[in-house]
Amino acid sequence: MSTANIDFTVLAAPPFAPNRGATAVRSAPRPRISRIASTARRPAGGFTLIELLVVIAIIALLIAILLPNLAQARERGKRVRCASNLRQIAVGWHLYLDQEADGLFPLTRWVDRLNVHWFYGGKVEIFGDNGKFVLNPRPINRYVGFDPYGNAAAEVFHCPSDRGMTVHIKTPYDPNMFGRTTYDYMGNSYPLNTEITGGQINDETCEIYNPPRALPVSFIEVPHELFVLAGDHQWMFTVGNNHMYSAIWHDEDGSHLNLAYLDGHAKFTRLEWGQDWTGRYVFPYKWCEKKPP
Repeated sequence: MSTANIDFTVLAAPPFAPNRGATAVRSAPRPRISRIASTARRPAGGFTLIELLVVIAIIALLIAILLPNLAQARERGKRVRCASNLRQIAVGWHLYLDQEADGLFPLTRWVDRLNVHWFYGGKVEIFGDNGKFVLNPRPINRYVGFDPYGNAAAEVFHCPSDRGMTVHIKTPYDPNMFGRTTYDYMGNSYPLNTEITGGQINDETCEIYNPPRALPVSFIEVPHELFVLAGDHQWMFTVGNNHMYSAIWHDEDGSHLNLAYLDGHAKFTRLEWGQDWTGRYVFPYKWCEKKPP
């Protein structure tokens, strides 16, 4: 069959024409969301109220976690500075003993009632003793960079953690002490080992000689890395087992504090209540047992 004369042209369908008599059906208009309302509910690039509350809660939680740690870090920093001060004081004592005192702890040159264990160094302007019996000059000052006369400040002798002393008994006491640091009251946060200021011990009686005799460094039989030179105020109460007073600066019970040792080092040390001789520290310059009569 021949297809030459067949026309394959496809006629386009006529466009749809609705029945003019019928009612035209129109689709309902789409509701438009007010741009103003949308903006009010969620600002462009902002946060919803719930998101803000979540962020605030997270920040509050982090602060609650970090603040105690920051406070502890600050106290550790003060404790380290306190130990650094004691290290300088120990070096100052070595210089003093070598250059000025001929190896003698200077009891014979000082009047005993001048509280040598406090006034060996520090500032002179103080509130304690109402200005009486204050040693001036303070001999160790010159060896740690301070004028021994009339110092209004001698910060090497000031422990940053110094909060003063607390009295736990009802007793008449100097009102100038209350509300002041030990440094402000006595001019020095670090009392000297009183075994040094007492002088030599009689081997037979284990008592201090009367009249007192100066203590040469060469007489100290304890290892110098254990023999205590000075320390935070609390050592006097812990070692003396004295619960009537306290000067607790670094812990909760006064058993941990900074000490300076005769070999020149200083460290944070745990003390035993009522013990002046342990494997960590020693206060007496030698062991003495009273001989029986």
